[in-house]
Amino acid sequence: MDDRTVLRMLNERDESVLGEIRKTHGRGCISLANNYLNDRRDAEEVFSDALLTVWNSIPPDSPGSFTAYLYRTVRNIALARYRDMHRQKREGDLTAVALDDAEGFIPGGVDPVESLTAAELGSVISAYLKSLPETDRNVFVCRYFHNMQLNDIKKKLGLGLRKIRNSLTRSREGLREKLKKEGYYYE
Repeated sequence: MDDRTVLRMLNERDESVLGEIRKTHGRGCISLANNYLNDRRDAEEVFSDALLTVWNSIPPDSPGSFTAYLYRTVRNIALARYRDMHRQKREGDLTAVALDDAEGFIPGGVDPVESLTAAELGSVISAYLKSLPETDRNVFVCRYFHNMQLNDIKKKLGLGLRKIRNSLTRSREGLREKLKKEGYYYE
């Protein structure tokens, strides 16, 4: 079922669309949430919460891409749940390390999750990512959107750890410079 059909059914309040969303996107959304939470039951709850959020927000929202909207919703709910579960960062917590990395190139004083979902900042980041070579873009998205660990990225993309680390460093530095040029403040 394509995005336009899903949006039409949501606007018509056709409850059968929820089953279709669950069939077509359930596995990917639960996998994404599980990357943050490392608990399948929590990940399934996050997906259910995301379905409720989508049901309640469309209408009046009408996203350009339903799939992107759904995955962003799952990601944000998973991050919020992760933060609730881990109020104090523990050394060695790999998700906390990834969030710390992200805070290094998101404007200071702003919550990185809110910043990444803000339309204006999101378009700058999106444009930057489109300008990267495909491999660098894939590494960046795997690490910071899908919250994949470096060894998982290595397996998925068939790259060495050194190449992945170098790619992430270049991409973060490039994004930091791009955001500075666009007038975003950094501390």
